[in-house]
Amino acid sequence: MSCLAISSDAFRTLAASRTLQAMITLMKVKDLLQDQSVSDEEAERTRDACYCMAELVFEAWKVDRSTKTGRHHSNENSAGRA
Repeated sequence: MSCLAISSDAFRTLAASRTLQAMITLMKVKDLLQDQSVSDEEAERTRDACYCMAELVFEAWKVDRSTKTGRHHSNENSAGRA
């Protein structure tokens, strides 16, 4: 099984679990790619990969945000004790 197939399966599981409502249509994907000759299957794989990447970026942002927030609170607590 290819990496892309695994990512697509993982995304479908994630999407089903979160009841994803709004999806970019395959027609819109082809418009964004500026290539109407792309097969529906390839457009779907591209869309799924973009959603996976967006999920990764969002998760990384949440971790980064919580890390920065944690440091900020630690600094306040240290300053308050001194």
